Formats: sequence, C-alpha cells, structure tokens
Amino acid sequence: MNPLSSRRFHTQYKETAHRITLYLSGELDLAASSSFRVISERVASRKEKPLVINLNELTYIDSSGIGQLVLLLKCRTEMNADFYVESIPSKIQRLFDMTGLTRFLKPVPPESATIPGGG
Repeated sequence: MNPLSSRRFHTQYKETAHRITLYLSGELDLAASSSFRVISERVASRKEKPLVINLNELTYIDSSGIGQLVLLLKCRTEMNADFYVESIPSKIQRLFDMTGLTRFLKPVPPESATIPGGG
C-alpha cells in the first residue's frame, strides 16, 4: 500500500430516509479543504434531512479543515437545518476540545440511532 494514499482525503455520501451522512477519511488539510467545500456545499443546502458528518476514518484535520467544518455548521444553522457529527476519533476530539469547537457540535449515536426531527 502506498503510504501517501492512506493520507489522502476521501468523502463518501450516503442518504437514507432519515438522514444524509457524509463520511470523511484521511487528512482534511489545506490541500483537501477546497474539495471538501465543494462536496459539503452540495449536501448543506438539503435542509429537509439532518446532515451527519461521520469522522471515524478521519486521521488528521488542520485549521483549514476546521474552518470548513465551521462554515458548514454556520450554513446549516442559518438555514435552521440539523447538523450532527458522529464517531470522532479521540485525537481529533481533543483538537475540537482545545479549539472550543466541541460546544457547537451535536453528537449522535452510531448509524442505527434515530435523529430528532429526522425520523
């Protein structure tokens, strides 16, 4: 396996009857933030279903990646649309705690959970 390929940023999108989930993997850094912005803008505008960001496979996030999450959160909040995060790796959770972002993120249990307002 190429060590660089394991660090690349990838997204996967899944829509169910009750929510839209965006799975992030790899490194969300300056190099990846513009591609994340394009993808997140597509799903952010869909306010009829809660948006869940799954971070289980995210290995790294820098300030530009955090900035993109904040923009997404702000967009969803302005639209009065639900926004959640799930499966945050411990090292990324610590970073969110240190930056104060945690208090703005609503966690949800894993995939089987029912999201308030989402069914």
